[in-house]
Amino acid sequence: MRSLFARLADDVERVLLAGSPTLLRDEAFTHDLHELARRAERIPGLHDLAREMNLVAFAARLAQIRASQAELTEAAGDSRPMPSQPPISTRCGTQELFALVKALKARREEIVLVAITNGSIADLRLLDAAVESAGRLSDLALHGLAVQLPALQQRLLASFDPEGGADDRARLHALIVLGGAVGAVREALGRGNPAMRAAALEGAEGLDAEVVALVAGEKTESVLKASVPVLEKSASDEAVAALLRMLDLEAIRETARLALASSSHPRIVALLLAALEVDIRWRDEARFTADDFVEKVRKHVRQHHRKTVKRWPDEALETLVAAGIRRARKYGLTWESTLTAFVATMFTVAPNFDEHPHVKAILEDTGVPPNTKMDLLIKRLGEETWEEVAAMRDDKRFDALLAEEPVAAPPEQPEKIWAILKALAPRSDPRIAQAVLRHIDNYGGPPAEAAIESATADALRDIASKLYWEGEKVDCDGEAHRNCLMAPAVGAAIKLGPVEAFELLSPAVGDDSKAGLARFEAITARLDRTADKRWIGLILKLLDDSDRLKVRALKALAKIGDRAVAPYLVGLLKIERSFDVRRTVAEVLGELGDPRALEALKEVGESSPRLVAPAQEAIKRINEANKRT
Repeated sequence: MRSLFARLADDVERVLLAGSPTLLRDEAFTHDLHELARRAERIPGLHDLAREMNLVAFAARLAQIRASQAELTEAAGDSRPMPSQPPISTRCGTQELFALVKALKARREEIVLVAITNGSIADLRLLDAAVESAGRLSDLALHGLAVQLPALQQRLLASFDPEGGADDRARLHALIVLGGAVGAVREALGRGNPAMRAAALEGAEGLDAEVVALVAGEKTESVLKASVPVLEKSASDEAVAALLRMLDLEAIRETARLALASSSHPRIVALLLAALEVDIRWRDEARFTADDFVEKVRKHVRQHHRKTVKRWPDEALETLVAAGIRRARKYGLTWESTLTAFVATMFTVAPNFDEHPHVKAILEDTGVPPNTKMDLLIKRLGEETWEEVAAMRDDKRFDALLAEEPVAAPPEQPEKIWAILKALAPRSDPRIAQAVLRHIDNYGGPPAEAAIESATADALRDIASKLYWEGEKVDCDGEAHRNCLMAPAVGAAIKLGPVEAFELLSPAVGDDSKAGLARFEAITARLDRTADKRWIGLILKLLDDSDRLKVRALKALAKIGDRAVAPYLVGLLKIERSFDVRRTVAEVLGELGDPRALEALKEVGESSPRLVAPAQEAIKRINEANKRT
């Protein structure tokens, strides 16, 4: 320890000589140096060279900061003796010089660090070798070089070529580490090749306008990915827009999403919601104008309303179906069933049925969920009204629809919608819930997850009710199914607190059907030590049920983590016949870490060859858990 602080004092003193000798009597600096020493005593492994050099480099930088603030003239009457160590820029011996030049060119980090520590690298004749190697050394060594050779940064700038190759990228990195590289970074962003542009982005913080301009026309993925950290910290709307555009690119979508999720931009929520609405509108248009969906509806109409549509060949009928879907979309209809019902009504009742005042009032009512409107027409309108609608039938409207120019389907990019929703999910803002809840029926889990942190208690209960969703399959992360609503439904219930979560979710436990098991797994995934203790009693009852329910129940007990169930599980381990159940019991006992299970696990391991490995693993985990406590 003494030798460490002796070297530390020597290096600090060497730096002081290059700045101001007055600092040697600076009380503030002395206090900081003592504070450094005090902290160093708590750092383990100080014999390690890297740790020592960190302390040395820190002390040297501390001295530089003080030197820049101090007077450069020595106080009158100063009689302090000069230190015996050679000052910066002192020449070293020829043999040592050659050895250091060789070490610098070979990037021998350990030799360079030792030379920085003892001051022998201060010889200005080493400058060219230092410039050549600077970008390939660690930041620690680089700072040490800069302290010993103040001219290093100027020489790096003078030799830097923004259109150069690997050596110039290394010089740029060194300049960025040392600071003061703004000019070089700007040149590299404007003139450099893709590799140089990516390297320059490391030091582009604060150059928001230049980075936004760069990525607007950039096609190289490595450059775009390197720009993300800069854009994430930017306060400009243009930077957020640039990150949103990157969501279109699969290779960097996740990187851009994480940046949007953690962005501190003051208007990030508003910008994300605006982008979400645009993309959902495009997504819906793409889904419901796609040829496969139009053909599906055409086949339905042909099969169920053959007489009504027999005069049109398939091609003409598809054109009329597409036109009907577009009209239905204007009223907010998004389910396949409601869109199909709208198109069928257009053929069977009247192509202009939606122009009748009573029909139009329901279809345009913004207070009614869009996908319930076709059902409401049947429930609310009497037979007389429908006769009035039929009397309005104008078949010339079909001819007008056939004469319309075909509408090209927009590009379909559902992944961007999922990414925006996931970026919104960690944030708590009432605008989020208000905007995304209406999309649950069509997009399932992602908007439900996005709403949980922002939703009111009533909205959370509504999301929780989706655990039993039996409506149409929803498009969830690109796959149409019902189960994707289960996880956010459980998450919403848990957000309401452990007591209400138990009351909302416990009725779903015990169902041995495929959907019931999926619900139980969704619940188990979210259980933890904060769960209501009533879960334990409920789950223990399942251990008398089918083997697959037993296994899921055991995993749920492991998630809750209450050791009180250990004696019960030890008993089950002894009497259970199913290998899968016994193996799961052993695994759960290992996770619980209760030493009361050790004897039973040893007996099982000795008597059941197939259970030797899981029993031994459980014993190991129990011993480790109790060793820590």
